[in-house]
Amino acid sequence: MYRIKAKGLCLNTSILIFMSVITLPLMAAPPPGGGGAGGGTQEQITDLDERVSVIESQDLDNRINTAQLAAESAFVHADIVAEDVRIIAHDALAVAGDASTRITNLENQDLDNRITTAQSVADEAHLVAVDARAQVTVLGGENLPTRVSAIESLNLESRLSDLESLSQPNRVITVSAHGASPADNGLALIDAVNMITSSHPAPSATEPYLILIYPGNYDLGSSILNLSSFVSLKGFDKSNTVIYSTVRVANVSNSSVESLTLRSPLDTGSSAVNVSTIARFKDVNIEGRWGISGTGTTVEVIHSTIKSHFKCFTFVAKITMDNSECEGLSFFDTHGGDIKVSNSVIGGNWVVFDGPSTNIEIRNSKVTGSITPTNVNPSPTQNITIAITNSDINTLKVGFPSLTVDLLFSRVSSLEQTDGNLFMSHSIIGSLNAPTGTGNYVNSQLGSPNITGGSITCPFSYDENYQLLSGVSC
Repeated sequence: MYRIKAKGLCLNTSILIFMSVITLPLMAAPPPGGGGAGGGTQEQITDLDERVSVIESQDLDNRINTAQLAAESAFVHADIVAEDVRIIAHDALAVAGDASTRITNLENQDLDNRITTAQSVADEAHLVAVDARAQVTVLGGENLPTRVSAIESLNLESRLSDLESLSQPNRVITVSAHGASPADNGLALIDAVNMITSSHPAPSATEPYLILIYPGNYDLGSSILNLSSFVSLKGFDKSNTVIYSTVRVANVSNSSVESLTLRSPLDTGSSAVNVSTIARFKDVNIEGRWGISGTGTTVEVIHSTIKSHFKCFTFVAKITMDNSECEGLSFFDTHGGDIKVSNSVIGGNWVVFDGPSTNIEIRNSKVTGSITPTNVNPSPTQNITIAITNSDINTLKVGFPSLTVDLLFSRVSSLEQTDGNLFMSHSIIGSLNAPTGTGNYVNSQLGSPNITGGSITCPFSYDENYQLLSGVSC
């Protein structure tokens, strides 16, 4: 429709222009016979011819055609643009409608409540992950098949039943590391411990307390945490929950410490932890000049590491150590009691002092130093019995009359027997020096055997070259 109108408009305009050019001068000329013998008329005709020639020379038809083509192209382009605009408008309306629907749906979903619920689930998942991480730190290390076999042989069902029968804490106090500094965090922890001291009801077997410590650094300065009976400490994991002091970190009595690090200076001070009565440490790092001390006490250490400058244990009467490590110059000295070590690594020397009726059991473990039992006050009633099974010992010394050692399925790099009684079976000795003592070395490899005195027999044993030793008497 626009093209027809435009074209008609262009043609009509050209006709009008042409007619105006021709008609107006003719209308202005005088009629024939007037105006002085017709001279003016001739001039007008001549002028008219010239003007017609000029118009003809302008090629109006070509210009008109060009204008017509330009107009047609413009209207075609206008149609295309209009169609594009219609498409964009349609899409915009569709997007707007979809956005409106989505906004309505979102407004109906109660996002605040969903975000709060998701945060709660995330927090709970984090706690589970942290606890799981603390549980999986003990399966690696050396001699994994042996350690796995030892774990499988444990009476886990009975131990689980025992744990489930223990009283659970009725009162839980949380301490977080939201202070401006580790010192502020330490003050908050001290306040929590002191608050329990004056609380009602007081901590007891039926009303135990638990202080739950969130990840962070807690600097006690020169203060000590004095945990009364039935008050336990528990962190989130021993790598990220650290309590340290310039002196002793804690006095623990009839309670437990779990999933954290207790750190005091290695070069000065006393033991990192002092125990009275009984204490249980699980998934704990203990660092100090001495590790754990406590005369006449009972200590259980599980999945933990003790790093000391001198002794891991000092004057502790009874020790149970499982899946743990002692890093120190010596393992312990004791005044008597039973010691059980399983699936563990003992660094430095293992020294037993003055041990009346002490029974020591080492299973599936490694001792990188020397086991050197010493009875300071010899007496027929003061006996030490050591049973070593499926373990790797660097040096073992059997050197006083009331000492009895049973060595089964183990390896000892260097063994020296100058006294006491030693029974050995299915073991490997790198170097043996037994100038005296009583013993029966059965089905074992005895490297460089020096058996010169005492009452020692070697049935079915052989030397480092796999040559049977001559005779039952070695």
